[in-house]
Amino acid sequence: MTTIMTRVPAEALLGFTTTVIEAFGTPSESARLVGDHLVEANLAGHDSHGVMRLPQYQEHACKGVVKPTAQPSVLRESQAIAVVDGQHAWGPVVGHFAMDLALQKTRRQMMAAISVRHAHHVGRVGPYVAKAADQGYVAMVFCNGTGAARVAPWGGTGIRLSTNPIAIGVPTDDDPLVVDFATTAVAEGKVRLAKINGTEVPLGWVVDTEGNYSRDPNVAYECGALAPLGADQGHKGYCLAAATDILAGLLSGGGCGLMVPHIGNNLLIQVMDPDAFGSAQEFREQLAAYRRYLKSARRRSGVEEILLPGELEAQRREKNLRYGIAIASGVRGQLQQLGQKLGIPFPG
Repeated sequence: MTTIMTRVPAEALLGFTTTVIEAFGTPSESARLVGDHLVEANLAGHDSHGVMRLPQYQEHACKGVVKPTAQPSVLRESQAIAVVDGQHAWGPVVGHFAMDLALQKTRRQMMAAISVRHAHHVGRVGPYVAKAADQGYVAMVFCNGTGAARVAPWGGTGIRLSTNPIAIGVPTDDDPLVVDFATTAVAEGKVRLAKINGTEVPLGWVVDTEGNYSRDPNVAYECGALAPLGADQGHKGYCLAAATDILAGLLSGGGCGLMVPHIGNNLLIQVMDPDAFGSAQEFREQLAAYRRYLKSARRRSGVEEILLPGELEAQRREKNLRYGIAIASGVRGQLQQLGQKLGIPFPG
């Protein structure tokens, strides 16, 4: 099946998205934050975490999975540590609240760790660590999921785990270096996107009930699972997923996978000031030398440039800001239908 793409200006898409989130009963400031987080995912080329989520978010708002007016609260804290209850508020509202708290503590203590429970879907975790890196700090985020599972433990065929992404952000003299990946072969949203658009997925993304790879994205939602990161060495992705469940889910008290009925995310956020370990300026100089070192490696045939983590997203963002964000026909149809239901026209 051929997927037809239509480009939409980023500002127009942000206006539509924010208005839709407001229509779910969300205060304008929170709606703007959620809308910006979704559209930023599209700008970075990660449509799996972008505006395609709006129909799912509407369903969650109607069912009470997310509480549109809720705000996160601090359960307990010390100088460098805090536990945050997201109160089932919008994920980006909770995520940015927790990261801002971590940054405040790091400015005073040079290091901070924030444990977060009961957030709605936080979206891409990369932007949270990028926020810290933009301010000169090194940051790490571990994120797990509850109320749903799409991944089987290594050696099993029954689903138990979420995609459990991990992100690391590092400040540089240019755009931050951002590592952001799921502990599965691919983010769940990329499989969902293929399902919406009626296309197949590459072998290695999805496994059926026997553990065999399938090109059908529907298998992941019906009887199969997402494959762990690592292909025939998938025990490595499984170990990372289990560790993330422990660090984000159990440490926060938010729980893991199907052990908890309520759909949501839990986080462990860690932020460090490079000055705590030496000179931040020397660290940046070493990073610049490391960047040159990696990029000077012999390249494979057809590869024009070796990219550092986060550089591809920055290039995509620049292109999408200039030419508009490409929206696939299946996603566009769903958004148009949602807009008609709410009386909000999808931008042409």
